[in-house]
Amino acid sequence: MAALWTPTPTSDDRATAAARLMATQAMVNATATATRWTHTSTITPTFTLSTTFVLPTTTHHHTPIHTSTHSPTPEWTPTPTPTIILSPSTTAQSYDIISARVGNYQVVYVPEGTVEDARSSTNAAFWAGAYEITNELYAAYLNGKPDRRSINERGESLIASNSRLFFSVGRWEIEPIYENHPVIAVTLAGAQAFCSNLSGRVPSGAEWLKLAVWNPATQSRQVFPWGNEIPSTDFVNFGSVYGTTSQVGIFSRGRSPIGAYDALGNVWEWTTDAQGINVLLRGGAWDSRLDQLAPEYVRVLNAQSALPNMGFRCIFDEQIIVHGE
Repeated sequence: MAALWTPTPTSDDRATAAARLMATQAMVNATATATRWTHTSTITPTFTLSTTFVLPTTTHHHTPIHTSTHSPTPEWTPTPTPTIILSPSTTAQSYDIISARVGNYQVVYVPEGTVEDARSSTNAAFWAGAYEITNELYAAYLNGKPDRRSINERGESLIASNSRLFFSVGRWEIEPIYENHPVIAVTLAGAQAFCSNLSGRVPSGAEWLKLAVWNPATQSRQVFPWGNEIPSTDFVNFGSVYGTTSQVGIFSRGRSPIGAYDALGNVWEWTTDAQGINVLLRGGAWDSRLDQLAPEYVRVLNAQSALPNMGFRCIFDEQIIVHGE
């Protein structure tokens, strides 16, 4: 049998191979450097985490599932004193979440503890919306108004025509499949009117930070609602990945320590903090960049702005009457 021929590398061959190896390694290093995410001054927290949190293991489906077939949109008749029903649950952050209801709106308890922002601070306990206000809730509010008009008594617009609500045959309806998505294109006046109708209010910047990233178990702020892991679509709807809003509450891994969903992403949320004649929004939206998901990042807009990536949630004073189960 003829012997197998094995080439003997020459010095030129070795030099060529070495050059190729060095070029390949340089490409790997360049790729690793280019894809490495670096904290900037915008999102570097000014606090220290004292606890390592174990995130819950959850099988998460990103694609919004639309099951609602509401027709027609129900009316929402407000009550002077909303009734809330308590039900505790436990999360991996070692804090017992206390959830409740104010009318048709689910809320969670935010205990006493100090959170400060450049423009506001808070120490008091309060109730916060577990979810952003949905199209279904807002349509019910408008249908419950005596005049059903989308303006307040001062003539200020509550919601713009680029929302997913429309007026038809004397009542407000919702574009199909969007019932459980956050309401969009609502002005600050529209957010305040809705919350006030439930004996609540729009949060200040510090109150928003408290519901979004403050952990009662450690009495400190986290980097993000879920801990300190870099944002991804496992936790939040952002970066135009889905091209629009998603149903509220489907990103369970992105829930905050006190139980608030979608504090980051989905829609920007109104606060009452002002900068001159403008008002600040927080949290980013479905089309936001990564740096805009920093809880400290603010968006400055006129109070009558009503864009398709803006929404809100309500908070309520602790003293609201509670009827336990």
